[in-house]
Amino acid sequence: MKTKRNNILFHIIKLLILLPFSLLPVEPEVKVHYLGHASFLLQFDNGVSVLTDYGTSNCWDLSSPIYDIGDFMPTILTYSHRHDDHYNVSRKPAGVEYILEGMDSLNIDGLLIRPVRIISLSPSDFSE
Repeated sequence: MKTKRNNILFHIIKLLILLPFSLLPVEPEVKVHYLGHASFLLQFDNGVSVLTDYGTSNCWDLSSPIYDIGDFMPTILTYSHRHDDHYNVSRKPAGVEYILEGMDSLNIDGLLIRPVRIISLSPSDFSE
C-alpha cells in the first residue's frame, strides 16, 4: 500500500514539474545555409524557404562564388538590388512562388518577410 501511494505521489510530482514546460511556446526553427557572396538559403520549420541574392558566381572576375542549389525549389526569392552579383534572372529557379525586390514584403504561413533598409558605405566614409 505504501509503495502504491509513493508511486502515485511520484507521478503527481513529476506532472507538476513537467507540466509548466509543456505549456511554453515552441520556438520556431530556421536553418541558414551560406551559399557565397551575399547569398543565403533560409529554411523554416513550417516548410517555407527563402533564397537571397542568388546572383552570378565569381562576378567581375572576383573570387566570390555563389554555390548552386541544384533542384531545390525555394518558396521565396529575394534580391537586395540589381547588380549582377546579387541579381541574375537566368539563375532564377523555375516555378518559384514569390519574388521580392526592393521594398516588397510578404506575410506567409506566420512569417513576415520584409526588407530592412541599410546604408551602404564606401571605404572613403571611414577615412579621417
